[in-house]
Amino acid sequence: MTSKRSSSAAALFLAASLLVPCGPASAQRAKEAASGDALTRHLEVMLRAMKIARDWHVGRPGKPELMAGAARGMLHKLDPEADLYTRAELQRIGDTDSVPQVGLDVRREQGPSRRSSPGYRVVSSRDGGPAAAIGLKAGDLITRVRGRAAGDMSYHGLLRLELPGAIGTDVDLTVERGDNTEPERIRLPRGMGIGEAVTVDEPELGVLRVRIAAIEAPATSRLTQQIEAAVARSDPPLRGIVLDLRGTAGGSLAEVASLADALLDSGLLLREETRLPSGPEPQEARTGDVAQGRPVTVLVDAGTAGPAEALAAALRDNQRARLVGEKTAGRGALRTMRSLGRQGEKGAIRIITARLSTPGGKPIEGAGVTPDLVISQAPADATCRSLDVRDPRQGGHCRRRNPAEDAQLQRAIATLTDAVAAGTPAAGKDIAGGRQNSTGHRP
Repeated sequence: MTSKRSSSAAALFLAASLLVPCGPASAQRAKEAASGDALTRHLEVMLRAMKIARDWHVGRPGKPELMAGAARGMLHKLDPEADLYTRAELQRIGDTDSVPQVGLDVRREQGPSRRSSPGYRVVSSRDGGPAAAIGLKAGDLITRVRGRAAGDMSYHGLLRLELPGAIGTDVDLTVERGDNTEPERIRLPRGMGIGEAVTVDEPELGVLRVRIAAIEAPATSRLTQQIEAAVARSDPPLRGIVLDLRGTAGGSLAEVASLADALLDSGLLLREETRLPSGPEPQEARTGDVAQGRPVTVLVDAGTAGPAEALAAALRDNQRARLVGEKTAGRGALRTMRSLGRQGEKGAIRIITARLSTPGGKPIEGAGVTPDLVISQAPADATCRSLDVRDPRQGGHCRRRNPAEDAQLQRAIATLTDAVAAGTPAAGKDIAGGRQNSTGHRP
């Protein structure tokens, strides 16, 4: 502890000696304090480089600009998507809590060099939101917003300041889509709102489809209520459940564990690696499967990201469900805002603070989750998500496919039928067969 404090003190003294005028005696004391410490030697190189830039760069950069640039460079070295926010930026972002969101999840796309960033790659767009309505989908690249380079904007600056706005207004975007090398200019309507987090329908007799567009409360209670009601009825009897996680990103890890727990009778729910002092312990499922062992299939695609990937993996690794669709996004790194100062009076940084793994221990970040049955579905329209079609009756906006138009959904339903025909599972047994669940409901 003593050596760390002395190193920090030496570094601060060195910063003062390099960026603030001082005499020869002060410089000598700083040099002596810095000797023998590797970290301080690296800091000395950085601070001397900053002094040269301050004194000689033709742009005449000031101290705040140099310090902020040094901090951003350090963060980007650790995490290309890290951000540094000033106190003023935090105040502006905090003032947008009541502004309607556009239903978009993105990641920063680095440019060919450290000094350029082409913009933000779309991870997913939420059902019923403006982004989904105009067909923004996984893989699209937003390069400009209102004529400004999107890559120059912070993550929260883009999603909470630049894209939202007054109801009835539009925001001009430049987007690169698929293999089309020509950028496309589109207008994102504001103020449409976003769709419900959980919707339920019955695409085929005895099959319940639970569409989870966002893993947030009260998703678990909604899922539990609908499944319990379907289990209790006798006509038609419930044959199985399709959990639709296509295009689902973001949400709460607590809700992931709760959703998985509702359908699992035992097994590990979630693996999370973090250095936070109150890091989570591995969570195990409690006894009681709300579906009473009826077969489950989970629909996933390239827009299934983060917590949704963890949920799909929990059900698959515990042999409770089969996954149908396309490989998921591979977004297993969770980023949070950490204050600089006790209450953010000096700003904040957004950085990776946790990583998700499957219950079997495989990392999700960069790898994704590969389904048991890979079923690709080409978009019905090049400017719509694969689970949508363009509807001229709705102003040319994209809408969800009908069940008959959805090949991935039809294959998921067929997988339920295959499981019943094979006897794995029958009602009252889990997907692996053989384990009788006498409780059915969670206490």
